[in-house]
Amino acid sequence: MSPFWSVLVVLLAFVIVMRVKNRRKGKKQPAPAYSPRIEGFQICAFLSPQIGAGCLFDHGMQYGKGFRRKMGPALPHDDHCRCTSVPFSHTSTEVFHGALRQVGAVQHTVEGLSQDGAGRVLEKLKQANGQPVPNSPSEYLEALGLSDLTEHERPLVEAFLLERHQFLISRPANAGESQQPAEENKPE
Repeated sequence: MSPFWSVLVVLLAFVIVMRVKNRRKGKKQPAPAYSPRIEGFQICAFLSPQIGAGCLFDHGMQYGKGFRRKMGPALPHDDHCRCTSVPFSHTSTEVFHGALRQVGAVQHTVEGLSQDGAGRVLEKLKQANGQPVPNSPSEYLEALGLSDLTEHERPLVEAFLLERHQFLISRPANAGESQQPAEENKPE
């Protein structure tokens, strides 16, 4: 037998052996690994002119079995509270890619305001919380700053903030908003 045929037979035998091995491996695929899920609840605030400090600071709070905070706040926070507790469930891969850093959508009473705009207004109200409320509506608008809002959103937010200012001025002095932000809740 010539060396060419010998090499060809050995090569063919090698290919057959490798194909049989691959078929056996394909039949014995391991079961997919269990992916633990992170389950919990998140507080979603309702942005209205009468929103309280508890609603402002609890927006986005996550709690549940796998979190440092096991129990959520007692809802409603006050007479004007319309916050909701929304359940969520993420795989560990989703958590690794930042799913827990996403805050739920802010419900609001401002017609035509985007979710991004509502989130910015909520952050501005958090920053202004605990500071004295200016007597003048124009000073209140200036203190909150509206520079990062779009031209379309600015008049909507101004009307909202004027209503908010009126609410804050009309409240009794002992109902001041001095609540501090809740501690960050991260999975254990």
